[in-house]
Amino acid sequence: MDLQRVLTKHRIPLFIFFFGLLYAAFFCQALPLWDDDFTSWLSKIQDSSSLSLLLEWLSPLSTQSENWGFNDRPLEKIFFKLCFAISGYDSWSYFLIKDFAYAALGVMIYLWGLRVAESGPRAKWAALAASLFFLTAPGPMASQVLLSDFAPIADFLFLLLAYLFWNEMELLFNEPRSIRRSSWLLLCVATYLSYKAKADLKLIPLILAIYLGFVRLPRRFWQLWILIFVLTLSAIPWGKGLLTKLPPFIPGSSGSAIDWMWHPASFHRMMDFVWRVGTYKNFTTNLFQPGLSLGAVMGPFLLVGLSCHWLLREENVSGVSQMKRRARIFVLIWMSVVLVAVSSLAPLSYFFSIRYGILTLIPMCILLAWSFCGQYEKYYKIEFCLKSCAILLLILQISVNVIRSVNFRRGMGSVIVAVDQVYGFVNDRYPNDNLILLRDFRSYDYRPHSSAAITYRTWLTHEPGPDESLGTKNKSTKTWVISWQPSSRQDLQVVQHFSGCKDWSLFDQIFPCAENSGVYLMEEREASPFRAKRSTSGAFRLSGGQRRPRWPPRWAPSGQRGGVQTPSRQFRTPDFSPGLIF
Repeated sequence: MDLQRVLTKHRIPLFIFFFGLLYAAFFCQALPLWDDDFTSWLSKIQDSSSLSLLLEWLSPLSTQSENWGFNDRPLEKIFFKLCFAISGYDSWSYFLIKDFAYAALGVMIYLWGLRVAESGPRAKWAALAASLFFLTAPGPMASQVLLSDFAPIADFLFLLLAYLFWNEMELLFNEPRSIRRSSWLLLCVATYLSYKAKADLKLIPLILAIYLGFVRLPRRFWQLWILIFVLTLSAIPWGKGLLTKLPPFIPGSSGSAIDWMWHPASFHRMMDFVWRVGTYKNFTTNLFQPGLSLGAVMGPFLLVGLSCHWLLREENVSGVSQMKRRARIFVLIWMSVVLVAVSSLAPLSYFFSIRYGILTLIPMCILLAWSFCGQYEKYYKIEFCLKSCAILLLILQISVNVIRSVNFRRGMGSVIVAVDQVYGFVNDRYPNDNLILLRDFRSYDYRPHSSAAITYRTWLTHEPGPDESLGTKNKSTKTWVISWQPSSRQDLQVVQHFSGCKDWSLFDQIFPCAENSGVYLMEEREASPFRAKRSTSGAFRLSGGQRRPRWPPRWAPSGQRGGVQTPSRQFRTPDFSPGLIF
């Protein structure tokens, strides 16, 4: 099947592309740059020239060889450099590129689905269903919302390169002849350049090697093994620190010294991505919360439908072409390799790890296109009812996943926007004053070269008593205090509240922020007769009788970075359960 013909003659890929583009734009609208966008990327490109970044991208040497190139992404630095030149600290150009990549991901899922689905008119509808299921799942959307996550762009490159590699190998079966050296050389160069986008793409040579071992090409194509060997060597993060740490799959590996990077591979961690679905004891609450594992994303409705479908479906095995079988073998190998790879990922906080679900969901959705095909010849009298029930369960599952994505975007997005709002307010209006962050408000990073108030902010690691000083260094200037809730201290008075929503955002208009959510900016003043009273549940009760719940409820231990006490990367995202929208 010719790639150009499918994209130009078929209308379904065009529909998927525009749906994915509008869907991603709707979720990402009004989201600003946040925390790690400044720490890991924008702060590193401020003093780096475009030429130095280009050389870092082209060089076989890694800047993080001691961590086996886990976060070595010069291509992402170039991405941030380009977008910064276009829109500065305004996020629209950053998200625009990611939105296009997200839509292209949906198209590639569709094209791969056509490869594995049964031939016939049902194939395109099965591939369409698999693509829509992927686009609406919470894992891919979480990787889209977090700007510093390069997964949508990197995984699009992964899908495209894998598709082109498989096409070239398929030509060797259909038209036995010598290898098209120019095509293979271009693909190898493109794969090498894509390695510096994200570590996921370094799985490509391993998948190709296992696939070639299964399909057993004629011996005259032995040159392919040399190309794969070269690709494997180029995937290694060469550098001085390469031998200082064993990779995660070698016995005796202790994992990375940085807790949010890779850990020694374990079967228990792999199961987190396969089947841990939590409990549906409180059905509605757990049903609409996003999950990491494949079982959580496909459950409960699609799991029920697939189970019944595989019991009743009939497939003409003898009529399946060899091309379809080889495509299914390729994707099954792909799925197995990804599951082994994710078994070494660090167990991050719940909301920060959901984005990793995109890794296993890509090959799974391709296999879903195969699963959605099939006939019920033995049950031809009720075939229409069976198909209608299957479609209904799929629609229910997609609807549930959309709600899960909305809940993630509402909870995570309100934190991102609120932090940007309060930091921007202090940075513009009180650049030289004192800024103190209470214990419940993490010291998220902000723009490089920001005002003195932001740069030298103080994060209190303990809750000061009512008569305890806040430890203000400069008594000659005003002191501003930030917290997720109004303080009970009598010397602090709320002057501004930031809800975490924006009036011009369509998403915020449809799914508004909770009434009691957001950030409070307080001013330190002399003690007044007014004194807040603490309720027995730990929330604050103000003089007017209004009770405010704790939001977010809990925060994880802290780390140290850049001279300012900040949370460790593992707990960068707040560990809280946002109120469900539905």
